[in-house]
Formats: sequence, structure tokens, C-alpha cells
Amino acid sequence: MRTRKLARAATAALLLVAALPTPLAAQQQQASTPAIVHTHNAAAKAVDLGNLVKEMMVLKIEGKTQHLALWFPFEFFVAAGMDDGKNTRAGVEGEMSFLKPYVTVAVQVNRDLPDGTNLYQTESEVRARSVLKLDDGAEIAPLDKVPPMLTAALAVMKSVIAQQGGEDRASTFFLIFPNKTKTGKVAVDERQKDKLTLVLKADKNFRETAFTWRTPFDAVTSVPDCPKCKAGLSAKWTYCPYCGQKISN
Repeated sequence: MRTRKLARAATAALLLVAALPTPLAAQQQQASTPAIVHTHNAAAKAVDLGNLVKEMMVLKIEGKTQHLALWFPFEFFVAAGMDDGKNTRAGVEGEMSFLKPYVTVAVQVNRDLPDGTNLYQTESEVRARSVLKLDDGAEIAPLDKVPPMLTAALAVMKSVIAQQGGEDRASTFFLIFPNKTKTGKVAVDERQKDKLTLVLKADKNFRETAFTWRTPFDAVTSVPDCPKCKAGLSAKWTYCPYCGQKISN
């Protein structure tokens, strides 16, 4: 069972690397992506992992500074585990259930230097800046001590990504947050209309930068077209932006 879990993590990392563009390509991709990126229908849909990675990834560029963040929702690991068509959803969910109580995020921060090289923040510098921020102002810091099974899975993912070479891959760091505050409030429910906000606080070299992901992800959710104007809709919307029709939840 442990071997299968680690194999699933390796598969997820390989699929991510295959779909993940370089920061420059990501910038161009974000600039050209239209507001509506999916057309849904009511039938069950196969997950497009490339589109899912685009929803997972947020790139912020300010001058010569770049902040890149990737949230790895539980649905990504499930989709990756089912990618070969040989596994059931229930089976993969069971094997990967050790990931469910946590929010897994990868972060990379760098600055372009005058000589054409890049200055990347270290893991300790990134960790010191990072918190999940809830609507009520509560903050969740990354874990200092990660559970053993999750540590092993992350080690596999880090190894796969690092093998692709390049300082950018080596300077992409994983942060693990509990998905609940100490009072039991859930940070995000990725299968409902919700949001996750990661804040990288300012330090002596970088300004505060916030990333927000809204759920559910379109790449894993089937949504009927607008019943009134038949336009394709996002799972995140409450009203059709074209005709104003209320969308059923």
C-alpha cells in the first residue's frame, strides 16, 4: 500500500512537470487565456489535467520580481491516479486519503538581476513569509513537522521535479498547511464554491503578495450550459455573465 501511494505521488509529479510551462510561458498563457476556458455539459467528464494545472497555478509578476504558486488540491492527486484508466475513483481516494486533511502548495520566488541571472528565495525565506489567510482574518502557518507518509510522498515529488533540471525547479518549495484552524474552521472546501488565499508577507527584499484560488475547479466539475442563453458556464459562477440567469448550485 505504501509503495502504491508513493507511486501515485510520482505519477502526479510527472504529470505536473509535463503540463507545467516555464514562468515566461505561464505569463504569456495567462495573458492570452479568455475569461471562459471551458464548455461544460451535464454528463460526466474526463479530467483535462493540462487545464487543471492552469487553474492550480498563479503567477504574479511585478517589475523584475516573480512569485509563482501552485495549489495541489486533493482532486489533482485523484485525477492523476486515475489517468491510466485502470483505477477506480474510490480506490484512488482511499489510497491518497492521507493528503486530504492538508493543503499542499508549491512556491517559487525570484528576482531578475542586472547581469541576466536570477536570485531565488530559499526555502526558509519562503516559509517565513507564507500563511493561509481566512476571511475572518485568521492565519494558518505551514507545518514545521509533516506526517511521515506525507513527507515520503513529497520527497518523491521533489525528486521527480528536481530531475528535470534548472534552478527554477530546484527552487520550487512545498509547503504543507493543516486544512483547519486550531478552532476547527476549515480553510477551504475544494468541492464547493469557496476560495483559498495564500499570503506571502513582505520581507526586506519582496513586497507582500497574495494568491487566491476559487473553487470548484472547472477541469474536474461538470456544469450544464446556461438554460437561457446556452452559453458555457464556470462552476464558480452563481449567475450567467451573459444573460443574468441564476445558475443552480
